[in-house]
Amino acid sequence: MTKWAWDQGHIPYFHFDALKNAASALAEFDGQEWQAGDWLGPRIREKTGLDFAAPSDYTLWRNYARVFRASMLATRRGSKLVCTEIAVRLANSPLGDFGADEYFEHMIRRFSYPSPAFANFSPEGIQVYPFCALLKFLAVRAATTGKYSVTLDEIQTHLIANKITGAENAETYATLKKRSYSPQRDETRQLREFLIFICQVSFLQWCGNEVFLDPLAIAKDGTDSIFRLATPDRMKLPNDRDLALLNLGSLSSSGYSGITFDSPLTSEFDVGFSEGKPIRNQHLRYERSSKLRQIYFSVLQSPYLCDVCSVDFKKRYMWVDNILELHHLLPLSSPVRIASSHTSLEDLVPLCPNCHRAVHVYYRQWLKGMEQDDFISASEARGVYLETKQQFN
Repeated sequence: MTKWAWDQGHIPYFHFDALKNAASALAEFDGQEWQAGDWLGPRIREKTGLDFAAPSDYTLWRNYARVFRASMLATRRGSKLVCTEIAVRLANSPLGDFGADEYFEHMIRRFSYPSPAFANFSPEGIQVYPFCALLKFLAVRAATTGKYSVTLDEIQTHLIANKITGAENAETYATLKKRSYSPQRDETRQLREFLIFICQVSFLQWCGNEVFLDPLAIAKDGTDSIFRLATPDRMKLPNDRDLALLNLGSLSSSGYSGITFDSPLTSEFDVGFSEGKPIRNQHLRYERSSKLRQIYFSVLQSPYLCDVCSVDFKKRYMWVDNILELHHLLPLSSPVRIASSHTSLEDLVPLCPNCHRAVHVYYRQWLKGMEQDDFISASEARGVYLETKQQFN
């Protein structure tokens, strides 16, 4: 039975922003001869803003090589550091040209077990595509039962225990039965972090040990869009782990399928705000996700208080359930920022419709003045939001 392994304990390093910045640093050394000592560490730490903590006698690569390999960014081949085409694309693409969805959709189709990122790699035998299996299971469950989520435990008892590979048809997923499953040591924790990683794609969300599929993802054509995306991109891989990883990280025959779905609440303001940019449209989709609203307001301490004008809208409009909207400080990747030990919704703030609209206008004017398509980091986005709040005082 294939274990769904991941690189446990390193979740902050798998956030899309961190991976994109790490790719930018790694690309600077692409093809260079391997050097003694921690020669990669200073530049990667500078680019990502992460500490990449390790014992004093460890180099950054020794302690974090699995992060770069599992994310298909780079490997060491012979005496050189070699970046994948994915890493080079992430490093050099303009904002929004090759973003979170494009990257994660590549991972969905290409990542499989046994993986060259891990020591037990072998290109022979049955390959398991866990991301494909997860998406197909979610899509079929939503279409047949109306339930748009799956728990971590259900993934173990329905997918792993039944030896699902990700290549099966819809009928297989519709008839899956629960089987007993006893996870090995640390296996559940690794699976949890594996799920947190993939939930950065725009149509999935993670909360409370559960993966949620955005209902709009299958609203147009049922499970067809998900099944097209979740078709394994099978490749004949060599026995050489490093060469196999570079093959998986290539862009050949890997196209962005682009699961597209429209918000049912589109307005002229939205059209003006998005200006045709895919990353902005993705941002609006996040803010309109009914499931994300449900998750967010269920854990918020003050679920009726606008973060900008500080009005308690439950007191103002007692007959309305909740008029507040979600605002994402950073629309670059996942709406739900995950910390290593808990689920954090720190990239979200509740705003009333008027303040929400005004904040987006300020964002657009700020970005235009800076000649940027979007924010370049989480810290920049948060800083501009705080700057916006000051204008209301």
